[in-house]
Amino acid sequence: AADRPAIVHFHNTLPLVSPSGYYAASAMGIPVVQTLHNYRLSCVNALLFRDGRPCEDCLGKFVAWRGITRRCYRNSYASSATVAAVSSLHRLMGTWRSKIDAYIALSEFSRRKFIAGGLPADKITVKPNLIGDHPVIGHQPQGYILFVGRLSAEKGIDVLLKAWEHLAHPVELRIAGDGPLGGLVQRAANRNSAIHWLGEISKQEVWTQLAGADALVLPSLCYENFPLSLIEAGAAGVPAIASDHGALAELIDPGVTGLLFRPGDAQDLADCVTTLHDKPDLKAELGNNVQAHFKSRFSAETNYRQLMDIYAAAIRNTQNFANR
Repeated sequence: AADRPAIVHFHNTLPLVSPSGYYAASAMGIPVVQTLHNYRLSCVNALLFRDGRPCEDCLGKFVAWRGITRRCYRNSYASSATVAAVSSLHRLMGTWRSKIDAYIALSEFSRRKFIAGGLPADKITVKPNLIGDHPVIGHQPQGYILFVGRLSAEKGIDVLLKAWEHLAHPVELRIAGDGPLGGLVQRAANRNSAIHWLGEISKQEVWTQLAGADALVLPSLCYENFPLSLIEAGAAGVPAIASDHGALAELIDPGVTGLLFRPGDAQDLADCVTTLHDKPDLKAELGNNVQAHFKSRFSAETNYRQLMDIYAAAIRNTQNFANR
């Protein structure tokens, strides 16, 4: 009320803002844009992931009752029921269709899942992530593979560590990040001298590590939406080795900007690592390709134009509705 913004852009409303924020903006005739960073509106744990594999049992269901009975949110019946109830209540009230003027999906893959979950297709636009201020670094591969991210089951940490047991020739693996599987990583590093756990590191140190990496590895078991680490690597000219599903399969052109392996298959991941290690010409080609790909698709300038187009369309639609 004090600022009268031209538009309100939400990224997350759980737990404190709640969907009431949409209603406040809508009551004042202010267009609402919501970026969909996860699958919360269809999935209690927001990941479409359970028991080590993708799970779509609640996708498109009016009530995510399986998510409640399986305690998918924080392993709690009560918390899971609360999250599911909020989503179902606002589905019943028509919030997702009438109070949000535009949704932003980060990939075409996730857009399809959101439509399957009941969101209006005509309101969802794909606008990928970006990296803004990118430090100028020279990519000089030093023979190691880098993982950056949360050390949790859905990120495929167990698959990653098993892959290093299958390598015929040792290749250095650097793991940056922390999480519930930190102990598993530490034990693997104690057993295998090729594995180095860097722990939680700064953004600047991530750039430094990327500058020397042969490849970024993304062994995710869940459907990734659009990991920022993938763009960070692309901006540095570092190809990716990733699971062949979710948005990763859409964002990586196998043999052109990276390599894909069967999700959960440690041997297939090990084979990709060996291929990249044994073929320096391929490694150089992938690096050149991915950097050109980044500059053409994920630059700040391109992303800004996409965002302004989404804002302009949301404002036009709101004005047209008000003038009816």
